Amino acid sequence: MTTDKLKREQVSIKPFFLIALITVAALVIIFISFSQGYRMTAKHSGLIDAAMEIKLEATFAHLWLEELLSGDEYESIEKVKGHLTTSAWYAHAMLDGGTNSEGTFIALEDEAIREVTTDVLAGLDILMALTNERYNSFVSSRPGSEIDIKYDETFKRFIELADIAETLLKDLVAKELTEFRKLHYLMAFLVVLIAFIIGYISWKHERQYVDYLQVLHDTQSKLEELSNTDPLTGLFNRRVFDESLDSEFSRAMRNATPLALIMVDVDYFKNYNDTYGHQKGDKCLKNVGKAIEHLCKRSLDVVTRYGGEEFAVILPNSENTLPLAKSMREAIEVLGMPHSSSDSASVVTISIGVAELVPTAGMKPRHLLGMADRALYKAKSNGRNQTVFVVDDELITA
Repeated sequence: MTTDKLKREQVSIKPFFLIALITVAALVIIFISFSQGYRMTAKHSGLIDAAMEIKLEATFAHLWLEELLSGDEYESIEKVKGHLTTSAWYAHAMLDGGTNSEGTFIALEDEAIREVTTDVLAGLDILMALTNERYNSFVSSRPGSEIDIKYDETFKRFIELADIAETLLKDLVAKELTEFRKLHYLMAFLVVLIAFIIGYISWKHERQYVDYLQVLHDTQSKLEELSNTDPLTGLFNRRVFDESLDSEFSRAMRNATPLALIMVDVDYFKNYNDTYGHQKGDKCLKNVGKAIEHLCKRSLDVVTRYGGEEFAVILPNSENTLPLAKSMREAIEVLGMPHSSSDSASVVTISIGVAELVPTAGMKPRHLLGMADRALYKAKSNGRNQTVFVVDDELITA
């Protein structure tokens, strides 16, 4: 495995490792959240119920004692004491834990609430003693009596302490609930973060895939362009010439339209190369190709380097190609590229063969190519630097 490939794999693994790490963290937080939620439900719901029961049972004891002292025959001191005892049991359950028919109570951990609950329990002991005292001194414990006032004041302080214990307990629950919510917020944040990272990775991979496809497309286009282009002149190559001639010949035959072909040869090019060198020769071919291409302005025209110092131009649906051919020859002369070893002129010149026809059944593309090639051969054999045109199978020098 190469170093670059290893690095790419490491880079691609990092985001997924990060997602896995965040996912584990989220799962841990979810577990803690569930545990804390269960703990809050199991612990504080029972403690809040116990705090309420302490006041409720003591209040019942207070009411039933007043009823008893008022002469209610259906009430008894045992019932009053029973409510006080039950109230004390709930206070002990808050301090030490306990279980009854209503459920299991977990002992308080908060020291401030334990201290207040201890005072509540002490207040219940005082209420129990005063209850016995009031009941045993029935006559002297009428409303407004000293013991009655003492009892009411003690009961009031007891209720205040019980309210304080309940308030502190509710504050504790609210505080833990806030922490519980923070866990939920953190969990939600992690979930959103995971979703964002996954979305970002998906987007990034999609972008990379699109970029890869674009690079692939550009590469394929470049390869196709290279396979169709002559590397020296930038014109289409022989392959494109062959394909275009076949397709345009078939189209002209279907539509009964004229098709023309111009073959161009640089005069005495071997002598030019021998005299000026191959670099100058390459530049000469580039200039000739550029001049020919410049004159062929239609999008249908196909300008190609046929091979060596030869160029070929396919002209679909063109009936008057002779002026174009003359313009090509003149344009090359106007370039004024010196050619001291030429027998036709002092500058670089070209010979041109032009063929034109409307294809009919039975004809092949090679028929048009043969006509143009014969015309070019005639132009070269006649002394070069001229254009020969095929008309009704007759070669005419223009």
